[in-house]
Amino acid sequence: EGVPLDQLAVILALNNGLGKAPSPTLGDALDLYLKEKVSGTARNVNKMSQRVEKVFRLAAEALKIDIYEFRLADLRRVHAKALRDYLLERGIKPSSVKRDISSIKAAINHALVELDHTHLANPFNKLPIPFDNAPNNDRLPFPSDVLRQIDALIDEKANLEVKLIWKMLKGTGCRPSEIRGLRPSDVDLESDVPFIFVRWHEGRRVKNITYSTRYVPLLGDALEAAREALHKTADSESLFPAYFDERGIDRLSTDLRTKFVRKVTQDPKHVPYSLRHNFKDWLDEAGVSEYHRDCIQGWARQGMDNKVYGSENNKKLLPQLAQELAKVASK
Repeated sequence: EGVPLDQLAVILALNNGLGKAPSPTLGDALDLYLKEKVSGTARNVNKMSQRVEKVFRLAAEALKIDIYEFRLADLRRVHAKALRDYLLERGIKPSSVKRDISSIKAAINHALVELDHTHLANPFNKLPIPFDNAPNNDRLPFPSDVLRQIDALIDEKANLEVKLIWKMLKGTGCRPSEIRGLRPSDVDLESDVPFIFVRWHEGRRVKNITYSTRYVPLLGDALEAAREALHKTADSESLFPAYFDERGIDRLSTDLRTKFVRKVTQDPKHVPYSLRHNFKDWLDEAGVSEYHRDCIQGWARQGMDNKVYGSENNKKLLPQLAQELAKVASK
């Protein structure tokens, strides 16, 4: 009598054991995923955490549940479909719904393995998303006259780093994040074929390590821009210091969009990333094979894996890739 509750709990546990572990909940899956799978720079951790937490919050709204009370064992296909339909009814694009579903699916799969519940099925696996195969029209390539005006505006008013980045984007087809995150050690101008090495590092995570890690040859204006950037920042940690920190890509995107792109075009589908779509069109028009195009731009391609991307095999392709890019330059 008079034993404090915490001591009473210890006494009961010593005499009777802890009993059966409680069944894991959706909330447990979220917490475990955030703890064990979300990593990288502070910016990336914050971005990924917000994305995963958002979809679990929407799941709670769609299913009218408390995720810390709803057991994984009670999760059914009807719940997965209800969340999918709820997201679509909110006007979220199918491509974004697919990404959100992938996030909650990954978290649940991780929990089922790590919490020893592999006997349970994940109802989000192979969940069809209506219109999932519809083309993504969020971005369009710049019309030639618009691109010429943007080029002229950047040449006239941009700071040096923006000018050099823009030239390298036009000459390589890389993503803006890939160029702004280059370090002097990622640039080789002494090889028979000068190139940049797009790869993961703490200052910049590539979109997909397997496919986006690659060697890209440098020719023409892109080569000259890389040479000038390297000359000015040879002793620096980065090739473009003004945009290298974890918020650098946001500043670069904002600068390119507001100071240059929007001065020429108000079409919301015209954004700095549109230049990458222009480059793809140039490769197609020059007759560059799909295989070499994917190697240059870092697109996933069936049958190609890390034996090609980011490896010495890919590096051996540099002379061929340079010849393909020369076709683009000649046009």
